[in-house]
Amino acid sequence: MRTVVLFVIASAVSQLLGGAAHRDTEKGNAKYEAKDWKAAREAYDAAAQAAPNAPELPYNLGNVAFREDDVAQAAELYEKALRQAGSSLLPRAAHNLGNALFRQERYEDAVRAYRRALQVEPKDLESKRNLELAQRALQVQKQKQEQQQQKQEQQQPPRQDQEQQPQQGGESKDKPEPKPSQGSEPKPGDDEKPDPRPQPKPRPGDMSPSQAEQLLDRLAEIERQNQRKKKDKGREVVVGSGTPEKDW
Repeated sequence: MRTVVLFVIASAVSQLLGGAAHRDTEKGNAKYEAKDWKAAREAYDAAAQAAPNAPELPYNLGNVAFREDDVAQAAELYEKALRQAGSSLLPRAAHNLGNALFRQERYEDAVRAYRRALQVEPKDLESKRNLELAQRALQVQKQKQEQQQQKQEQQQPPRQDQEQQPQQGGESKDKPEPKPSQGSEPKPGDDEKPDPRPQPKPRPGDMSPSQAEQLLDRLAEIERQNQRKKKDKGREVVVGSGTPEKDW
């Protein structure tokens, strides 16, 4: 099935790009199918030099970069393809962009990418599933950031303007505090004061820390399974996806 897709698209590219770009694209497709990523990249680069404005070529290069685990470069190439992509290429480029962003833990950007893919292909089950995973991962990420911020605020020293004001009767705040009389030891906790700052209340729908950890463990296990499949079958499966990245 994938061979048919590559053949049909290669024919379309030949009409739009001309002979040299078409030949290099076909060569790149053949090397890509053979999992020779280096040779595929070289062929796609040559085609891109002959047709620099064709969005299919940065998309193909993005697929190669993703296969080589250079997800940052893959994201840049998918974004470049999206700027000029037509209706047939756009959902594939947006889906693959979401996968690359997810791998970088840029969950909020990944959510936007998957939604963009679903705007064109609303019945795409892979994009729907990946969108759900990205939304859950984003929720966990935000909760951890909030917890870290709360912890930092609690560790900050009290502000100077929170010092006690002079008591009535003319007593100065600089007056030394009376020392406990002999035979009277201060009890543990006497000097501790409750934190006057209001504690945040959990919002409806928020996950508990244990639930958040379970979700992250699940995502990590999916990633480990994908890596094992990559070694066993010679290809990687994207987190949350039942198939490799969508080829052009």
